[in-house]
Amino acid sequence: LMQAIRHSTGNIVIAGLNGQFLISGDGGQSFESWKVPVQGASALIECPDGSITAVGMNGAYRLHLPPQTTRTQPE
Repeated sequence: LMQAIRHSTGNIVIAGLNGQFLISGDGGQSFESWKVPVQGASALIECPDGSITAVGMNGAYRLHLPPQTTRTQPE
C-alpha cells in the first residue's frame, strides 16, 4: 500500500502498487476492496469535481467513488 487520502465526502481511499484499492465509508473503522481498472497507484489526488485521479506506472486514471460508500461529512 502506497497512498491514502480522505475524500471530501469523508471516505478514505488507500491504493497500492499491486493494484489493490481499499475504501472506507465509516471513517476507517472498516475497509472494503474496491475494484478499479487501474493496475496500481503511487499517488491519489481528489479533483475539484469529486473524482479521484490515480497515478501509477501506466499513467493517470480518473476514478469515481462507488455510490454505496459515498456519504456526507457531518458539519
